[in-house]
Amino acid sequence: GWRFLEVAPKGWSGAAEDSKYVFGYYRTSENGTNLVVGTETGIGNGKENTQKLVAAMGSAAHTYYVGSTTTAEYAAKMCADYRGGGHDDWFLPSKDELDLMYRNLKRNNKGGFSGDLYWSSSEGGAYGAWGRYFDDGPQDYPNRSRSLEIRVRPVRAF
Repeated sequence: GWRFLEVAPKGWSGAAEDSKYVFGYYRTSENGTNLVVGTETGIGNGKENTQKLVAAMGSAAHTYYVGSTTTAEYAAKMCADYRGGGHDDWFLPSKDELDLMYRNLKRNNKGGFSGDLYWSSSEGGAYGAWGRYFDDGPQDYPNRSRSLEIRVRPVRAF
């Protein structure tokens, strides 16, 4: 097991602010039905969620709920690919892990978070996923599409 979550530092992606990415859609064919990978919301689920999302979507996630447009830069993959601090076990936090980041870091003016919406790795269905506003803290269920790129901050457990 693990006991702690480490949050990647501000600027982890090389930009001054946390980068924005699409969550992405998973489907088995260009014009197929959008599918749910089967992620969870709880503390301790972020790493497995990220692994499931990357295994399902692979090297490119669909960027719209229909059509063939894809991107290799989607939220879960960008976190899984991060290699900061000499570690290779970073992931996109679950809904409840993201809540811990908000309550313990952002509320205490730590971590250099913007006041924008951040993605979690928790799906809410085939067309949405959970996120959290870091300005006043409400959780939200935004669309997974390219038209809504949202900030991302990787974490790791140890």
